[in-house]
Amino acid sequence: MNRSGDLVQLMVTERPIRSGNRNRAVPQDASLHSAAPLRIAVVDDEAALLRVLQRALALRGHQVDTFESGSLFLSAWQQERSYDVILLDICMPGLSGIEVFDTLSAEPSPHPRVVIISGWDCTGRLHELLRDQRVDFLQKPFRMDAMLSMIQNTAP
Repeated sequence: MNRSGDLVQLMVTERPIRSGNRNRAVPQDASLHSAAPLRIAVVDDEAALLRVLQRALALRGHQVDTFESGSLFLSAWQQERSYDVILLDICMPGLSGIEVFDTLSAEPSPHPRVVIISGWDCTGRLHELLRDQRVDFLQKPFRMDAMLSMIQNTAP
């Protein structure tokens, strides 16, 4: 809704592309592309949030891969280490986001930028993680404009 109270509706057509465990959405409207497209991985166990973030980022021209678990992401990461930014939930069943981050940190450079997206610190290590220069934090629930701004500021 804009400031005058009128409802604004945006109609966008997307073609979903499925590749292995990764889902990718390709925006059809070039006017929505950002000036500097990024390769972004979103790792979260909430399927609805994955869909929303994938769509919002793809509409701005970013190339987005989504992963429902830390282990699925790390499997893809072993094959192709080409992400500019990783949006990473820390509280996931199985491999936590902290464990994913620890695995990434143990590997040789370059390391991607990481934005931790979480509602709470289920591990007790968030404060420690935020001392790392490559890490930013966005607390759930968050506003989409705050997330988009953080990605632009976090990007290499």
